[in-house]
Amino acid sequence: MPKYEYNCPTCGHYFEKIAFMGDEDLPVPCPECGRKEVRRLTSAAGLFNGIANFSALAKDHS
Repeated sequence: MPKYEYNCPTCGHYFEKIAFMGDEDLPVPCPECGRKEVRRLTSAAGLFNGIANFSALAKDHS
């Protein structure tokens, strides 16, 4: 499961959230101010973490 970083344009709060399969494109509310949609940030760490998790799952099922 990938972990994404978010930023709220209203209050400036940065936070992380784990996305489950199919949840990647759902709107994420800000836990500080409640704004309905925040910006998902691009993070290389999240990409590599997702690849590492996928690789580990692939090895378990081979």
